[in-house]
Amino acid sequence: MLIFKHKENMNSNANFSASTTQKIGFIGGLFLLLIFSANPASAQSFTSKKDGKWNQSVTWNSAHKCGQGTNINIGVPPINKDWGCVVNVSINHTVDFEGDALDFGAGVFNSIEIKSGGTLNFPGDVTFNGGGSVPTFIMQSGAKLNVAGTFTVNRPVKIVIPANSVVTINNLIVGDNQPEITVQEGGQLIVLETTTLKRESNLKIPGSLKTKDLTFTSGGTLTADSNHANIEVANDLNVTNGLLNLNGKSNIQVRGKTNAGQSGTISLTHSAFATFQGLVTIPNGATVKVANTAHFLFGDNLNMSGGGKLELRNNTEGIIRGNVILPNGRIETYNSSEVYIGGKLTASNGGAVQTNNNSALNICDFVNSTQIGTYHITVQQNSFYGEGCIALPVVWGGFSILFDSPNKQVKLTWETTKEWENSHFVVERSLTGIEGYISIGEVAAVGYSDLISSYRFEDKNLPNHSGFVFYRIKQVDMNGENSHSETVRVTVANSLGKSNDSKWVAYPNPTNGNGFNLRLADVHTLDQGPITARIVSMGNSQPVQATDLSTLSLLIGQQISQAPRGVCVIEVTQDNEVTHLKILKY
Repeated sequence: MLIFKHKENMNSNANFSASTTQKIGFIGGLFLLLIFSANPASAQSFTSKKDGKWNQSVTWNSAHKCGQGTNINIGVPPINKDWGCVVNVSINHTVDFEGDALDFGAGVFNSIEIKSGGTLNFPGDVTFNGGGSVPTFIMQSGAKLNVAGTFTVNRPVKIVIPANSVVTINNLIVGDNQPEITVQEGGQLIVLETTTLKRESNLKIPGSLKTKDLTFTSGGTLTADSNHANIEVANDLNVTNGLLNLNGKSNIQVRGKTNAGQSGTISLTHSAFATFQGLVTIPNGATVKVANTAHFLFGDNLNMSGGGKLELRNNTEGIIRGNVILPNGRIETYNSSEVYIGGKLTASNGGAVQTNNNSALNICDFVNSTQIGTYHITVQQNSFYGEGCIALPVVWGGFSILFDSPNKQVKLTWETTKEWENSHFVVERSLTGIEGYISIGEVAAVGYSDLISSYRFEDKNLPNHSGFVFYRIKQVDMNGENSHSETVRVTVANSLGKSNDSKWVAYPNPTNGNGFNLRLADVHTLDQGPITARIVSMGNSQPVQATDLSTLSLLIGQQISQAPRGVCVIEVTQDNEVTHLKILKY
């Protein structure tokens, strides 16, 4: 989708009448187009008719309503034009450009549209530069644009990447002449190397941006403002004089170093969350603002040399896994906001910490940190500065399971009441509850949340088994670390649809182990081979094996005599069929 107002400048030797039209409508229900263009009756259009090369006439159909002497192009569309008949290009197929495309769209180049299913490939550099009218650049849903070189947009062009569309660029430079690029929800902008924002540039990301490096050189604004906005920076982030602004539930992940830069600002508001894995630097003139339930994670140290500022307001929360070095900067917390520091905080020179209005700054290595008695630390209005360690990545809520007998499956539901840098869950199952856990599926996590998050999973591939089945959930952080939930169990019937009655009978019950007997429920059933049994409710119980039930009963009876009073769970295995029996030890 592109929204753009177009004004045409004509050569004085040409005879044109100027008029403007305005049209607002939905194309395919997926993107909105508003165009003001110069006298469409005197335009020349090029429409692709097959896959092919841009500079080959067999690729195009051409039509025009232009008068004599108006510089009509023959065969292939130009990429820029000084004067004459206005050019419109429409791409319905895969079209490959050859070489660099410099001053693309300059002069009287009116518009280029990549339609759904169309692809435009550039093997070299592309620049939106030069003079004349500003072209309209349109992408329909499902369109693709690939630039193997550097894509420089240095004119007030508005480019919108709609849902289901992908733009892949080697290097992107958004110039200082008020260009605007928007990635809508469901759209993707992939920059293989560096994304550079200059003064007066504007990059809007309701959708997805993936780049190796993200650099603000002399200003510029990047805004992520939707619940599905996602920015991934594989290397470093540098915000020199620029503004990085995240709203809603938008998310940014920086795997390298982050530098808020000279007079740069990073703003996180309204439940936005940010992960900065490497060293974070907030130098003189730079500010990181966190407000209105937003969250951040600094995976390394925080260095505030030079006098930068970190400010948290209104129920925000941050984790700094390493140390805080504060020779000149300031950290301020307000209105029930909290910061957790995994290492120590060292303030010197003009470095200062101020906690206000029920907020807190918690330090794991508080003993070696700057203390409250120094002029560096100000604690007021029922706030806190002192010892406290990093919050857990996940706070577990309820975990329950249910055996769905008619469908022969187990349904699992669980909740978290808080998540920090949570990547996904792995559902694990065991027939013993002690060992033999196997992974049976994964569930994607919310990632960051202070609200209750609910999850569910259905185990539709139960083994041939009657008795207890044990489940646990492995929670995996974005850095690969993991932890486990509690273990829960459910009683299931044989998953292959056989009788729900147990194959085995244990008696007497209750028992103290003396005279204990393990027998087949059906006396006419023949033994199928060696039988293994163990008391799974005893952590030190060793499995015993026998080929006859009398010997097996004697061995299990001896283990029961050593078990504590209460319920004993005996696991019997024969031919990969596992049964659990409950008896009462007195």
